Amino acid sequence: MGRTRQYATATERQAAYRQRMKATTVWVNRGPFEQLSGTMTALHSATRRALNQGDPLARELYRAKPEDTLDAAVTWIIKLLQQNTEAHQ
Repeated sequence: MGRTRQYATATERQAAYRQRMKATTVWVNRGPFEQLSGTMTALHSATRRALNQGDPLARELYRAKPEDTLDAAVTWIIKLLQQNTEAHQ
């Protein structure tokens, strides 16, 4: 005895597939995405060069992956802004 079908028709199966894809996939414009990726890679590369020259900020920000270096830079800027806000209150 076979297994019962989950979907009665191919149309239902296709609709379920499209719904799963919509829930798990993000569509982006390639141009802006590639530009952002290039900028992130450039930040990572520049931070590595600064690190090799002994820069203390680069030591704090540099991570193995470009996206982690970007996260560290954003976190550093947010902390700096918070400190400046607290100093002026």
